[in-house]
Amino acid sequence: MASPMSEAGRLAGKTALVTGAARGIGAATVRRLSRDGALVTGVDIVAGEGVLVADVTDPQAMAASVEAAARGGRLDICVANAGIFESRELLQSDLEHWERIMRVNVIGAAVTLQAAMRSMVASEGGGRLLASVSIAAWHGTHGSTAYCASKAALTGLIPALALEAGPYGITVNGVAPGTVDTEGNLPYLEKVAATEGISVAEVTARRAARIPLRRVASPEDIANVFALLASDDAGYITGEVVRADGGLLIA
Repeated sequence: MASPMSEAGRLAGKTALVTGAARGIGAATVRRLSRDGALVTGVDIVAGEGVLVADVTDPQAMAASVEAAARGGRLDICVANAGIFESRELLQSDLEHWERIMRVNVIGAAVTLQAAMRSMVASEGGGRLLASVSIAAWHGTHGSTAYCASKAALTGLIPALALEAGPYGITVNGVAPGTVDTEGNLPYLEKVAATEGISVAEVTARRAARIPLRRVASPEDIANVFALLASDDAGYITGEVVRADGGLLIA
């Protein structure tokens, strides 16, 4: 059932671009922004229904994606959600691993936001720049040094970009999920389960037990936060990273 806010179409007539849109949080965000009335263009490195195929680390590809999302007019919302997670301890990692993680998670987000901001500045209509961070920026995950470092880098990008974007009426914010039930997390959970000789369901239940709300997040939980930050209701919020972790970091 749609919420009262979504029935009101609080994003009616807005154009939006969401990267990493083929599955998980990205797909849920496309659905939620669309439900709130936005005209949403999804982008991913892999093909998907209604998704543009583009590499977020390619400036030309992202400029073209922004132009397509603007639909001949202006871009109002950009959600830089694309990212990769690979579990590897520092002692077993190599330069290629680090470069791959940082290139997608940090440079890809910067390239995406840069292309979107250029469009917003040119149209002189303000806008919303949003990014997927992670509580891994503050809460270390065993065997995921490169990933944690990449998300910590994004926490630095957001307030710095907010200072640059503010004079143009553009807000910049991030959402930091905790444990989310997505297929992208499954390989890591399977690795933990195999190491400890338990099932993936048991690993998930154990994680949920550490969360004050006693459940892991759904992709929709995170998409709802993006929808709020994309709306006029959040028009005076900028430079912030909103933790959507069910209270994990305070437990």
